Amino acid sequence: MRLTEAAAGHGWRDHRDLLGPARDLTFAEVERSGLRGRGGFWTPTAARLRAVRRCHTVVVNGMEGDPLSAKDTWLLRHAPHLVVDGAVAAARLLGAREVVVAVPVGGDGPSLTEALAGRDGSQDPPVRVAEGPAAYLAGEDTALVARLRGGPAGSGAFLPSDDGWYVANAETCAHLALIARHGATWFRGQGTAAAPGTMLVTLGGSVPRPGVVEVPVGTPLARLAHPAGPVLVGGHRGRWLTGEAARNVNLDPDVMPVDTACVTVLPVGASVLERTREMTEWLAAEGAGAVVSRLVASALTVAAKEQARGFAEPFAFPDLSFGAAA
Repeated sequence: MRLTEAAAGHGWRDHRDLLGPARDLTFAEVERSGLRGRGGFWTPTAARLRAVRRCHTVVVNGMEGDPLSAKDTWLLRHAPHLVVDGAVAAARLLGAREVVVAVPVGGDGPSLTEALAGRDGSQDPPVRVAEGPAAYLAGEDTALVARLRGGPAGSGAFLPSDDGWYVANAETCAHLALIARHGATWFRGQGTAAAPGTMLVTLGGSVPRPGVVEVPVGTPLARLAHPAGPVLVGGHRGRWLTGEAARNVNLDPDVMPVDTACVTVLPVGASVLERTREMTEWLAAEGAGAVVSRLVASALTVAAKEQARGFAEPFAFPDLSFGAAA
C-alpha cells in the first residue's frame, strides 16, 4: 500500500481500520530503507535523524510555499493521520516531547486540528497544529523553527538540528509511517537503487488531468504527460525544458535535481519568457529574487529553441534580471 492508497480521510478509526497499528522505527530500519527527504534536497532521512541533538520537537513541514506544488496540502487533507503517524514514529525514535504540524494561515489548519483531536494516542507525544504566514520562504527550515521559537522568521543563523528540532516534509513523514508498517525491504521495492520508493508529483498547466499523482522515483516524465509545448520542472526554483527534452527526462533527483516535485506544461506557442517574467516578479515580491538564475537561464534557452523551430513568434530577449536584485 502506497501513499495514495493509504488516504483514509480525516477519520481516525477509518485510518486505523485501513492500515492497522505501526511498529516503532529504528535508525537501522530507516537507513536500510534508503528513504531520502521529499522536501527538495533529497537528503538521506536516516542522516537527518541522527544529526538531531537532544531532540525535543518534531516538526511536520506542511507550509508548501511554492504555489505550483500541492502534494503536501493533498496529503494533509486526505491522509493527515498517515503523516502524523510518521512524525510520531520519528518523535518516539528521537525521544521528542512534542509534534508540531506547520501549515499556512488560511489553509486547512482548523480542519486538521479537528481531525487530530480524534486520535487515540495516549502513549504518543502530544500533537498540535501551528499556522504560519503563507509566504514562499516561510517554509524554509530555519525560518520555520525561528517562528516556532517565538522570534521573527529571519532571526539568527542556526541549525534547527543543533537546537533539538527535527524538521521533516509532510511527504517524508508519510513514507516513514509506511516504512514503520511494512519495512525497509518493502519500501525499496519501487524507485531506484539510490532513491527508493515513490514520490508525489503535482501536474499542472496544459495536461489532461491536473493534480497530484504518485509514481516510483525514476519514472519517465512521458508517462505522466506527453508535452508538445515548454515544460517547467521543479516549480519556481526549477528549470524550463522544451517539450521534446521533457519527454526524455526521468523524475529522478540524481538525474534532474529540482527543489519541488512539480511539472507544469505550457501550450504550444505560449511565451516562456512572459511566464518567467511573472514568476520572477512574484519571487522578488516574496523576497526570494536571488533564486531565479537557473529559471531565467533555462527560459532564455528554451525560448530560443522554440523560436528556431517555429513554435513561437519572433521576440527580442527582454531583461529578466530584475528579480535577482531583490
